[in-house]
Amino acid sequence: MKGKAIAIDIYESLGEAPQVSNGMRERAKTYEEALRCSTERRFADAVQLLDTVLAADPQDGPSLRLRELCRAWMNMPPPEDWDGVTLFAEK
Repeated sequence: MKGKAIAIDIYESLGEAPQVSNGMRERAKTYEEALRCSTERRFADAVQLLDTVLAADPQDGPSLRLRELCRAWMNMPPPEDWDGVTLFAEK
């Protein structure tokens, strides 16, 4: 989050539980798996998973952002001591 000096977790609300579709739940699980792949530096695997999410929901902002980051990291990996934290330069 812009302006923070320490890492914080950011969550996306999908809605109230009874109103969240099975498809939405599956996409969230796939996104979580992609996020895990990215922190394990398995960027190509993360991109493949995110492509699956985006095939079902092309406007999913978090998936678009993470896919963009993973593609960049494939070309220019983060430092070896990277802990998976992403710095945001803007809100």
